[in-house]
Amino acid sequence: MKEYFLYVDEKTIGPLPQDEIEAKIKSGEFDQDVLIAAEGDEEWKPAKEVLGVRRGVRLSRKTAAEEQEMRAARQEKLDPDIRKKLMRYNLADAISVDKFSPEQAQKAVEIYEKNVARQKYTKIGVGVLSFLVAFGIVFSILQNVKLSGVYRGLLAPITELMKAPNPDYPAQARSITREIADLEQVRADAKNAEFKQITGKDPRQTFLQRVEIPNEERQILSATVDVSGFIKLAVPEGVEIGDVEIFFAPKVSSGSRKALQEEIDMLQLLKTPLWSDAVLSQKAMEELSAAMPQPDGVSKYTRALLDRLSNLHAASVKDEPAHWVEMLSSQIRFQDSSGRLYLPAELERLKTREPSRELLNTINSPTTKKMIEDLPKDNSMKTAFMNWALRMMPEFLDKFQKFIDDNKIYYSQEARDAAWNELKAKNAATIEKEFAVTPETEFFGLDPNGHFSIFRNNSKGLAVRFKVGNETVMLPAPFEVQGETGSVPVVTVEDIEIKRVTNEDILPTERYKIVEKTAVGGEPYYLKGKLLSRTIDVIRYSPVINYIEVDKVTPSASKRNLKPVILLVEDPAEFEAMQVGQEIPIDKLLTMQMVTGKKDTTPMSPTKLQKLPKDKAEALAAKKAAEAAAGKEPEAGTDEDED
Repeated sequence: MKEYFLYVDEKTIGPLPQDEIEAKIKSGEFDQDVLIAAEGDEEWKPAKEVLGVRRGVRLSRKTAAEEQEMRAARQEKLDPDIRKKLMRYNLADAISVDKFSPEQAQKAVEIYEKNVARQKYTKIGVGVLSFLVAFGIVFSILQNVKLSGVYRGLLAPITELMKAPNPDYPAQARSITREIADLEQVRADAKNAEFKQITGKDPRQTFLQRVEIPNEERQILSATVDVSGFIKLAVPEGVEIGDVEIFFAPKVSSGSRKALQEEIDMLQLLKTPLWSDAVLSQKAMEELSAAMPQPDGVSKYTRALLDRLSNLHAASVKDEPAHWVEMLSSQIRFQDSSGRLYLPAELERLKTREPSRELLNTINSPTTKKMIEDLPKDNSMKTAFMNWALRMMPEFLDKFQKFIDDNKIYYSQEARDAAWNELKAKNAATIEKEFAVTPETEFFGLDPNGHFSIFRNNSKGLAVRFKVGNETVMLPAPFEVQGETGSVPVVTVEDIEIKRVTNEDILPTERYKIVEKTAVGGEPYYLKGKLLSRTIDVIRYSPVINYIEVDKVTPSASKRNLKPVILLVEDPAEFEAMQVGQEIPIDKLLTMQMVTGKKDTTPMSPTKLQKLPKDKAEALAAKKAAEAAAGKEPEAGTDEDED
């Protein structure tokens, strides 16, 4: 009875006898569309077409979704063209062809076609060279060829080509499948081979041993500086404070301290907001309303002036006294329409508000008194007005002007700027001379917590420098000013400590540069594979190890023979960015491992990897360089197969 193979769930089952297959289909164990093929068949066919059997009761417990999944899986077959080529080239039959993975099938076809092409070109070359010589002989022989007892003459080559297909192709296909599987295992072995790791040690101790401490740096001063008192006292909200730095200056004298006190007082004043028009008018009323002369008979004039005083504007207040003088002059002319009391000298006094003995004598002269006394009785109000305007108001206008002059810094930004510039100009020479800041003066920054640590054996002359907006402020540390409630600290210094310097203290300041950079590794190793009697070298490169050598920027003062330190650079991009001569911060160097030599890596034992012979390695390197220069990728299926 004939036997068939079955293709179920991407697996080949069998062979099974025909009756057993029919029974399983009828019982529902197999679908009537299950693919079957007898040995020698070129393709799989549904059982219902080959055996004519129909499915009976379905016994399978698979759900519809599972059936759909199985059908979808069966559809995930090889590319039809690749599948046909495998069977056409006698690399597989209908049973074995589906054992190939897509990658294996593609590889087998490519290798076969390349070999065929090579053989074709070889045959063509040999044929062309020998054709003319052998044609006569071949023609003569072909006329006498006897095949199967029959003389066929020139038809002999054609009959030879019409031979039956190779009966050994199933065995060949199985052999190729095994070779492909073996080659994939070789690839996996090459890929999974481990290389020895290059390990180093922490370089801190080595760098510490290279530290040299100059005599002038045998002690270290550390402390914490706080300028928050100054900021709170004298810095307006929203004004930026520059980085606080410390430096050392001669002892600050009492004269400089007084100048600094004036500056802080001025800054404290400038911190307050400018007076608004309402505040300006309120302050003027509080200070001047009681001083306004209000004799009998002039109330309507004083009310008008008080009303004007209560509605001052900061932008124009400086012109108010002059306006008042003009108003009074106009009223005086009106009141003295007869011309008897209009005395130019007295009006001039009103305008200048600078009394003199001569002017006072004129006003108090018997002639003037007599003129006033000779006025008609109905001119008493006029007399009162003239007395108020010419004798009382000039004194009030002087007080008004003084109020404006004394308070302009409170309501005028222009006045504030002028006052600050005047104070700075006055004190600049004293303060700069006291602090003696020169281009050679060394400044030290503070960390975010206000802490500093420098090589110094005392804190004498400690001072701070920082910016408030566009202004540079320098103050001794510590420093206090006198306020309304007593002494106010504006700069404080705490936790002052002086200790002997150690190598660990000096280490962060050490400077090193790269004197050499080297990349080691990338050597080719290989495992041998085989496919269709052809040897394939599967290449695996050793890891690339990057080294830098660093040395001190400044030579050793003690003339010690210090060799450069060799360090591992793990990040390839970081190594690529490094340049010989570049300075590398010591804190960065301390994160790298130190080694005693620039070692290469080799495969860990046991391993099948072997070092590629020198001639092959050089040829491979030249080929890779040429491909890289041309911007090409290595061709698949070449003799050197890189992983």
